Amino acid sequence: MMKLPKHPSVAKGYAVLFDPGTALLTAAATLAQGRAARLEARDAAAQRTARSAQEKRAGAEAAAAIHRKATRRRATARAGLARAGVVLDGSPILRLGDMADVAARDAAVAERGARERAAALDRQTTTDLAAAENRQQANLLRAGTTLLRGFARFGR
Repeated sequence: MMKLPKHPSVAKGYAVLFDPGTALLTAAATLAQGRAARLEARDAAAQRTARSAQEKRAGAEAAAAIHRKATRRRATARAGLARAGVVLDGSPILRLGDMADVAARDAAVAERGARERAAALDRQTTTDLAAAENRQQANLLRAGTTLLRGFARFGR
């Protein structure tokens, strides 16, 4: 029986891990993983952008609701004062102004909170997209390295 010559890597104690076909398949799988990671990050970014817009709308709606509630309270207070025969000079007018100031402040707090949550979502989106881009580039380099190593081992 004739013995086949051993591949140099087998003679050194390694199993032949790479042949050109395996190197190509491994590189293709690595590239596919990079593309999949980037697409996944884009989908997550789109969802986060939608949530950001939703946060902004919710903040504006909350501020509008606070303004409407305050307007109703001021109108009720004015009507109560008018029924009581109070002339709107001095203290009652100042009280209505205070109510308007409090409402404006509450509305501003609601809007600012929503804007901050939306900005945090936007920052996270930017970070995730950059990370996905980096992962895809790393996988591209890894695929190239796999090909080079595979063909280098095969060529020995």
